[in-house]
Amino acid sequence: MILLSPTKMLVGSYGFCARNNEAPEVFLYDKECRLYRLDEGLTLHEAGCIYNHAKLHFNTISFHPFMERAAFMMEEDALGVGDFAGQLLWSKVGEFACVLFSRDGKLIWTAQKLDENRLQILVYRSEDGTLVHAHEMEDPLCDSTLRMMDIPASDSVTLELAAGQDGVSVYELSIQGNKLCIQDMFPNRCYITPAWHPGGRKLFTLENDMCLFACFSYPGLELSKEQLEEDHDYEDSDMNPGYEMLYLKNGLTVTQNMNNRFFLFDPSQMEQIDELAFAGYEPVPTNKVFPRLEEDTSPYSQISSFERVGKLFIAKTGSLHETQHVLIIEEAAVVEAISLHLHRLS
Repeated sequence: MILLSPTKMLVGSYGFCARNNEAPEVFLYDKECRLYRLDEGLTLHEAGCIYNHAKLHFNTISFHPFMERAAFMMEEDALGVGDFAGQLLWSKVGEFACVLFSRDGKLIWTAQKLDENRLQILVYRSEDGTLVHAHEMEDPLCDSTLRMMDIPASDSVTLELAAGQDGVSVYELSIQGNKLCIQDMFPNRCYITPAWHPGGRKLFTLENDMCLFACFSYPGLELSKEQLEEDHDYEDSDMNPGYEMLYLKNGLTVTQNMNNRFFLFDPSQMEQIDELAFAGYEPVPTNKVFPRLEEDTSPYSQISSFERVGKLFIAKTGSLHETQHVLIIEEAAVVEAISLHLHRLS
């Protein structure tokens, strides 16, 4: 097992916005809409507040990369943009489902559901809310859950349509020649939102139906490596892949299993290397996390999520901790710990 030592540990329920591109500052928020800024030493400082009617859920808030502004969903799924004094600057009515600032912060990408079978991609100017692009598209999966994510070193973004057992579709959204373009990234396949190498030229993803990993080049989206079904050696159901993935600068990736445990994975060989865990937060028997599962002693992670925020990784503890712990570590420290571990093995 590769043990990581968090650079910073916070006790409390803090939210943050996962992001591939780096920004000058990283912000966290709490349930009372208070904002906090991480300094270079990863010390938390008060930074103001978000508009108090903002919805602070998954994929419903995004921070401007350079200015003290946030875009968010509000009551009845309206879209709003506010400053860090808690003031609402502008808003739009509609059933918006996700929101994301562009890489330079000048635009806001969002999508709203028109009905179960149709959705609309909308792009607004972040300064004043002027609508600059709109495109209606079919939801081929019917009433999907929508998720947007930025692409490293790119002005394009991804939109994931997820409908559980009915499938997953991921689209690349871009603006070319003043036209909004939508491309199905993996036609006729069921890949999920990928993990991107920080350089932006490679991506790593999971084929949802077969639970097989794959690598693609970008922007060409050519398949470079795919896990074979006969190499899918998961004897226990809890070892089937989960949906969180990270692509590290050193070319290795981090995968997750159904028990939320994390593993170092070599995408060039499509091989799992070793388990990753935070010191003091190693996996425990499942029945310790879920007492009703008395017979289940398989290892279960104390960490519920592990995500990239620029050059930082932020992990959160799950239900085992009555008060959540937030673990923050720089990517350089993760890569160094991995390098030392692999050196000892060799």
